[in-house]
Amino acid sequence: MKNNSRRLLKFLLPSAAVIASVFAGVGYHKSEHSSTDTSAKDQSNIVISHKTNTIDGKYAHINGYLLSLSWSPTYCLNSDPHGKKAQCQVKRNKQFKFIVHGLWPQSDTQKRLGYCNDKKTNNIPIHIAEKYHYLMPSAGLMAHQWRKHGTCGAFKNADAYFLKIQELYTKYNIGNLFNKVDQTTRISLPELQQKIIRDMPSLNKNQFVIKCRGHRLGEIRICLDREFLPRACEFHEIKSGGCRRNSDITIPVL
Repeated sequence: MKNNSRRLLKFLLPSAAVIASVFAGVGYHKSEHSSTDTSAKDQSNIVISHKTNTIDGKYAHINGYLLSLSWSPTYCLNSDPHGKKAQCQVKRNKQFKFIVHGLWPQSDTQKRLGYCNDKKTNNIPIHIAEKYHYLMPSAGLMAHQWRKHGTCGAFKNADAYFLKIQELYTKYNIGNLFNKVDQTTRISLPELQQKIIRDMPSLNKNQFVIKCRGHRLGEIRICLDREFLPRACEFHEIKSGGCRRNSDITIPVL
C-alpha cells in the first residue's frame, strides 16, 4: 500500500507543476489583454530612436518607411466579391474607404525587410484589435503586419507600432481622403494626383505612389523618412504596380 501511495505521489507531482505553469501563462496573457488604454499609453508610446540605437547598428539600415493605404472597395471587388469578410459587408457595416494596409520599414540596400522577430511577441492583444479596427478592419491583417513589418521597425512592441499608425492616419487626414466619393468614378492619373494633394496638402506628388489593381485604384503609398516625415519616393518604391498614365483610373464603391 505504501509503495502504491509513493507511486501515485510521484505521478501527481509533475502533473501539478505542468498545471501551475499553464495557469501562470494564462494569467500573463490575461494581464496583457486586460490592460487599460492608460497603461498602454504610458508604456508603449515609444519609438526607438534610429540615431541613438547603436546595438549592433540594429536600425542603421532603415532609411525610411512606407505608409500603405488600401482602397477597400477595390480589395473587396477583387478578393471578396461575395462579401464574406466583415470589411466587405456593406449592408451590415458602414462602407470602408481607405484603410491602412501597413507601415513598412524600408532598407537602404533596397532589400525587402520581413519577419525580424527578436523577442518581440507576434501576438496581437485584444485591446489593439478593438481599438484600431477602424484603421485596419481585420485582426488577422493586424497580426500579419506586426509580424512581418512591425518587428523590423524601431518599435518597442505592437502597441507602439499601431499607435504610430494611428498618429500618421490622423496627421494626414486619411479619414477624409475620398470620403465624399459615393459612386463609382473614373479619373485620370494627373487629376487623381491633384485630388490627393488637395486632401493632403503636406505632400507633393513626389512623396506618394499610386498603385492600381488592373484599371482600379488599389493603394496610395506615402514615403516617409526615418523620423516619419514626408520624403521623395525612390525608384524601387515606384516601379511596381503603377497605374497607366494614359488610362483613366476607376475609383469603385460597393
